[in-house]
Amino acid sequence: MKEDNLQNVKKKWIWDINYRLLINIVILSGLLLSIPSVLTLPSPPAIQTKIISVEKSINARFSPDIPDSLFAIPEKLKHQAVFWEKIFTQYKQSEVLIHDNWYLNVVYEVIDLKQTGKKSWEAVRTAKQKYKELLTEMVENLETPDKMTKQVYRLYNLYKNIDEIPLFKIKDAPLRVHAQQGQRSGFKKAIIKSGYYMEHIEKILEEYSIPKELAWLPLIESSFNPHIRSSVGAAGMWQLMPGSGRHYGLTINYLIDERCDPFISTRAAARHLINDFENLKSWPLAITAYNHGLSGINNAVKLLESKNIADIIENYDGPRFKFASRNFYVEFITAVKIAENPKQYFGNFEKKSPLKLEQIKIPDYVTVETLVSYLGIKKSEIQKFNPALLPSVYEPGGYIPKGASLNIPKKKKPDFEKAYALIPENLKHMEIPAPVYHKVRKKQTLSEIAKLHNVPLGSLARFNNIKNTRHIRAGQRLKIPAALESGDETSVSRFKGLPLEFSTVSHRVRRGQTLSDIAKMYGISEKSIARLNKIRDLKKIRAGQVLRIPEG
Repeated sequence: MKEDNLQNVKKKWIWDINYRLLINIVILSGLLLSIPSVLTLPSPPAIQTKIISVEKSINARFSPDIPDSLFAIPEKLKHQAVFWEKIFTQYKQSEVLIHDNWYLNVVYEVIDLKQTGKKSWEAVRTAKQKYKELLTEMVENLETPDKMTKQVYRLYNLYKNIDEIPLFKIKDAPLRVHAQQGQRSGFKKAIIKSGYYMEHIEKILEEYSIPKELAWLPLIESSFNPHIRSSVGAAGMWQLMPGSGRHYGLTINYLIDERCDPFISTRAAARHLINDFENLKSWPLAITAYNHGLSGINNAVKLLESKNIADIIENYDGPRFKFASRNFYVEFITAVKIAENPKQYFGNFEKKSPLKLEQIKIPDYVTVETLVSYLGIKKSEIQKFNPALLPSVYEPGGYIPKGASLNIPKKKKPDFEKAYALIPENLKHMEIPAPVYHKVRKKQTLSEIAKLHNVPLGSLARFNNIKNTRHIRAGQRLKIPAALESGDETSVSRFKGLPLEFSTVSHRVRRGQTLSDIAKMYGISEKSIARLNKIRDLKKIRAGQVLRIPEG
């Protein structure tokens, strides 16, 4: 009975409160309606239906204030961080660690390459094979450690306190023997070199509201070397693949590769990172995707039903998710920690001063020699500040492509623009001039032909892939890099200038390279190379063979 009375009291109390609230709302509504129309509140902004560019919309979506915990290393991955800190700050480049590629605190041996003589890397291969055999013996006797030899028992003790996880069982240790070279001196040099570029990189990343820590990605990708190229075709400070570079707006052809321009490529890398982040909604995953690929990390997330970076690293068993990808995130975060506190690890030193450069668009095809002659800029300056310009630009017959962005010292920009206008029109081209050909006569030598056309002998030989200058034959057609005039011995191509889109570049096949490797390197299909070079069997190419590669 008491409970019923209590319930009735509660209901009455709730009804009274609701009634009072309703009265207040009615009164407030009346007051608002009585306000003069002059004081009406501003209407909400109209919904925009047009697509906004990434650059303009990023700032609206992400705050530049990134919490410190964003890049915290999960407890389960701390062993990776300890390993990479030692690699970057303690071990020299002459030291190689032989270790387990997952349990990174399990190090079997440290080899000093200085003590191994000329065949230093042979010693590393021998050591890896030795530990594979010893670990196989250890696995066979895991249940009976008393039967192990002294050497094997030492390895057994290294695994004694390991918390085994399902994907990396101790019984599979023989399959995980890995060699890692120390990087102390190279890492320090890269931090010093970062001074050239960091000011510019940080400015661009801030535009995209990308965490400032990601400005250090080139530290582990390339050691801030804009010239570097990988065996799989990645290039430049940000190590962009040809397909990714083109996708994010870079020009890549036989004259220019903008992946190697430290400033232009940074903007492409920023777009790449934002795209990965917008897909994955996680910076740790976006960083891993930058190395492994977005589709691979998306597959990992779907398969494991988790966006936790530690879950992905510990449990994803994708076909290409190996040592480099599995370590990339922790390796990067560890590198950032060291790079932002370098004196703690390397003592006092000064970074390089920022490069003070300006970019100028070149509106025509012009030779380097023309710029040097008319603009008061040294060839060495062009080469130093423009790593995107490929060797073919500097060879006879080569041109700086129309539309290229040229980096020049900031103080020279005003004079450069004035002087460029004074270059004679016949030295500025809207398209690449057609090459001139020379048909070799009987008993003619390459030296005679070079003198005839006023070009260096070495340049003529290189331009025609001639290794031995004595080996030319009557009837052979030679391409002349810079013909001055045509005579009765010279046949000039009747075609107009060759557009860049239909040009080719030569590639000499290296030992062990396949057509597939070469296709990936240039970001094109195997069939397009095979068709251009009349290759019927895609598996039949040989070391030393020169292939024509379609570019554009």
